Amino acid sequence: MSFQRNIGYKSFGDVEEFFVNIVLKTIEHREKNQVFRKDFMHLLLQLRNKNLFSDDGKLTKENNETGTFTDDEIVTQCFIFFVAGFDTSSLTMTMALYEATKNSEMQDKMRDEIPTKEKYDGELTYEAAKELEYVEKVVSETLRRYPVAPSIQRVCTKDYTMPGTDIEIEKGTHVQIPVRGFHMDPEYYPNPEVFDPERFSNEEKAKSRICYLKIKHILFYERVEKCTFPHAF
Repeated sequence: MSFQRNIGYKSFGDVEEFFVNIVLKTIEHREKNQVFRKDFMHLLLQLRNKNLFSDDGKLTKENNETGTFTDDEIVTQCFIFFVAGFDTSSLTMTMALYEATKNSEMQDKMRDEIPTKEKYDGELTYEAAKELEYVEKVVSETLRRYPVAPSIQRVCTKDYTMPGTDIEIEKGTHVQIPVRGFHMDPEYYPNPEVFDPERFSNEEKAKSRICYLKIKHILFYERVEKCTFPHAF
């Protein structure tokens, strides 16, 4: 099945069958009954049928509209969303809260940063969340100290010789990148065992050897613009 090829695995057995069936049944139910919900599935169905996003709740094609997504691609996106969008976020939040329980000063700083009622009517809006600078430091340090995966794998796209060595990596070679190794290296992060959100302050980033313009790529294992929630990190 193309779903398997899309995510790079051969088979998930009964789990795969269950997941595929539940997604296809959801598609059938929503289209048959014109169910409108402001969620991820609705956006995928709009792309499948209309090749555009709209806020009118319509799922069916109109005039000459042509969709771009197939059912297999919707299943694939749902699977990736479920795996990458839930486990990674829940693990990061869990470990951030764990560190917060051990540090009352850190808790107070995060509470003090919550927007005032006068500015945002007491609601934690998207605009308000972008102003939580200290909370962002805590999240970044959590991702450094507790990476959701200890390593990532990439495929070399062309022959490459590592600078200063005679080590050659041939095109097509699978390369394992030790994310945790970088995060716990004192050359880049002094006292790596210590949980310190301030290492992500502008002052510390300016004098650090590591390239903070790309740090989010390492922390979240992918270019940030490809992340499901790119502005959350």
